[in-house]
Amino acid sequence: MRTVFQSYALFPHMTVEGNIAFPLQMAKTPAAEIPGKVEEALADVRLLGFGKRYPHELSGGQKQRVAIGRALVTHPTMLLLDEPLAALDAKLREEMQIELINLQKEVGITFVYVTHDHTEALALSHRIAVMNKGRVEQVDQPSKLYNFPSTRFVADFIGTCNLLDGVVIAAESGTVTIEVEGLGPVRATTMLRTAAGARATIALRPEKIRIEPTAADAVCENRFQGTITDFLYLGDVTVYRVSTPGGKKLEALLANSEAGRTEFFESGNTVTMSWPADAGHFLDS
Repeated sequence: MRTVFQSYALFPHMTVEGNIAFPLQMAKTPAAEIPGKVEEALADVRLLGFGKRYPHELSGGQKQRVAIGRALVTHPTMLLLDEPLAALDAKLREEMQIELINLQKEVGITFVYVTHDHTEALALSHRIAVMNKGRVEQVDQPSKLYNFPSTRFVADFIGTCNLLDGVVIAAESGTVTIEVEGLGPVRATTMLRTAAGARATIALRPEKIRIEPTAADAVCENRFQGTITDFLYLGDVTVYRVSTPGGKKLEALLANSEAGRTEFFESGNTVTMSWPADAGHFLDS
């Protein structure tokens, strides 16, 4: 197994070729074979023509690719990447994420990627392990972790999530109703067996909530009044924070290009939040 570090850990006095050749020299690879292997590694990380440069002559993304090339040159069975993109700016991080995905497909070895950035984990992984204080909470595909978290910690850790805690007041035919303090009765679908009086949580993603100035045509099982307290305009989407009369605060995310959307809400606007029963994921506390 080889490791790619967050700080690159390149030798400043060596050229790109020298840095990549170093593990081969340590492995006592015959000298005649080293140039060909270095050239192959440079091609893998798209740095052909950069071999004679020194680390200080490279961009952050190029340094990271040298570090990856150095790790791959000995053809390990596994590559450990320890937050390798943490030092890069947002645009370069996105470019490098795509390069890492393509590189993993090309070389065909297992990448173990350590990160605290949940969006990076979702974008790069085939399987994710979420750890809490040294204990694995859930191992699953990214879409399963996001949409069907197995615990409250996973729901809160992976992405933004409204966690609606309360007591089950009704359970029948795959649908439960939970009395959520500050909000009221919330309906959710579940295959889990539960009984009235049990504590439970509904994990509700912000993009599942619809907010409108009126509820005249709303047909969802869950409908609540609230007031916009804050909002974040992010270009493609706007995140709204809504407070209910009972003091419960929820976060809703609306696409700014949504069909039929003609207005933006402002702080102080009264709105109706609504979502179907199957939009929230039921967690048995």
